[in-house]
Amino acid sequence: MMIEGTPDFDAYRRRKQAQADQELGELMATFHDWASYHVNLREKVRAKHIFSEIVSLPTEIIDGSSWEKVFEDWFLFDYVTIIGTRNVDMFLKKEATKLKPAQTQLGAIILTAGLEPYRILKKKGNMIEAVKTDNGQTKQFKTVDRSVASEYFVCRSIKCGYKDRMISPYIPINPPQEEIKKWRQELADREKDNQQFRFIKEYGVRWLRFAYI
Repeated sequence: MMIEGTPDFDAYRRRKQAQADQELGELMATFHDWASYHVNLREKVRAKHIFSEIVSLPTEIIDGSSWEKVFEDWFLFDYVTIIGTRNVDMFLKKEATKLKPAQTQLGAIILTAGLEPYRILKKKGNMIEAVKTDNGQTKQFKTVDRSVASEYFVCRSIKCGYKDRMISPYIPINPPQEEIKKWRQELADREKDNQQFRFIKEYGVRWLRFAYI
């Protein structure tokens, strides 16, 4: 029972979370609209060949399959173009004056987000509680996939408001334990140089070799 005059912090958090989610949704929609007009098609062809080599998947299988959204996500957020930048970087720089301050802040967070592996702790409906395989950090996600069958999955996520949000497809994987141990060690080796985020952005795509979608 609320005492009259006492701030309702739960209501405040819900309101702020709703605002943050709306800003994220608008930002992602704007980015994808921008990409549909400004992405270099030759660059995309090059990216698709690189992607197919990394995940050991023929390029012709990507188009029109479940892999298409996975490739598009990697292409827009992680792929480094011939000129040495990423599509999301170009978007945020060229459209900076058109974005709201809250969207600019979210954009800065998105720039550091890479594909990371998680192990599922529990699931209920469309909610998943999972732990990062490298540092044991626990997160809760909402996913549209209610038939979660794998113990591990990969996603790109950010902190939006008070909650963690997936901004990539949910990708189930079945990785060898040796790969998980190797990943954990590789990140630990880069901790002293503060290169973890860069490593994840560049090499997170390797987990897709173990995807089944």
